[in-house]
Amino acid sequence: MGGLSNIVRSRKFILNLFPGDDPDRITFQFRSPTGATTVQRTVSWGQRRIVAPDNYHSSQPSWSEFTVSDDPFFAKIFDRPLAAYFRVANVMGREAYEIAWRTNTGNVRDMLKNYYQRRKQAVPDDIAAALQGVPSCFESAMRLLTEMKERQIPALIIDLRGNGGGWTPSLYPVLYALYGDAYYEKDFPGEYITRQSTLFLRKHNASVEEWRRTNANPLFEPGDYSFETPGEAGPSNARRAKAIAKYKQDGYSFADALERLNGKPVYRPKHVIVLTDPGTYSAAFHFLYYLHHLGAESVGVPPSQSPNAFMEVTEFTLPESKLHGSIANSLQLYMPENPKADTFPETHPVTYEVFLRYGFDRETTLRYALDLIADKL
Repeated sequence: MGGLSNIVRSRKFILNLFPGDDPDRITFQFRSPTGATTVQRTVSWGQRRIVAPDNYHSSQPSWSEFTVSDDPFFAKIFDRPLAAYFRVANVMGREAYEIAWRTNTGNVRDMLKNYYQRRKQAVPDDIAAALQGVPSCFESAMRLLTEMKERQIPALIIDLRGNGGGWTPSLYPVLYALYGDAYYEKDFPGEYITRQSTLFLRKHNASVEEWRRTNANPLFEPGDYSFETPGEAGPSNARRAKAIAKYKQDGYSFADALERLNGKPVYRPKHVIVLTDPGTYSAAFHFLYYLHHLGAESVGVPPSQSPNAFMEVTEFTLPESKLHGSIANSLQLYMPENPKADTFPETHPVTYEVFLRYGFDRETTLRYALDLIADKL
């Protein structure tokens, strides 16, 4: 519906979809949620009309038992059925900025400045102090999983609706806290292909010589490609030890907490369900991908992102016009067995019939997930 709303406002898009139709007007046919009433309206492209709010039939209903939080990471416990809810609104928690800082990627001071400016707050001069002012996805997840363990809550709902992404590596500690060594022993299908251009090196604030040393590749030249898989060869304990040793070496704030887990999850619920919608994008899509292959079920409208798509952007400035832009530097193949795959396969798709069942409530996807959990418990 979001895509359709953009298309129907554009005469050019409409003519591309329906060549030969009358270019001066468009006719819509609407039906009520039950299908009992049908209304037809024709609108001219030149027509402009302001509709007063009291002329609308009704506002979209919203579930009275649930209030949406503005917090980037929000947890709640539902009693019937007994289930934990974890809203991840973006993948730009404290860990994302910390990883950018430790890996010298981009301009972390500008990133933090933008974060604080959006909240009309003064940014601390010290980066470590500024990081402490950013909510932590990892710490939020740890608190929730600890409470789930104490109360033996059997189900976890992870809400990724409207999550436009961020920094995927910041999610790895959360996956380990949830699954323990099961995360490190999983050989995730797929491949990530990156063109390491001069612009790409500039993004990482690295020279050719530094990149050769960092990646132990003395033959590297700008423009070379790297081919990565989400999991690397070797037993899970060796993978985990290597990852945590790197976290500790680089001084990450979450390294000690991960080391204390010693391969075990904080708590692994019996059921994990992921909520999605067309806005589940980029790093949020990656989170869905990892959870899916670790056994989680998905409920919702599929993300608008293809499983096989160009990913991760490198910024540039045109030398003459000084216009700024960005271009993808990587290709993700998360369904390599189906190169033309364009839609993530939802376990439980939220169809028109499902929306109808819940009266087109804003929280249809969440209510449907809770009912699915109730049927399992």
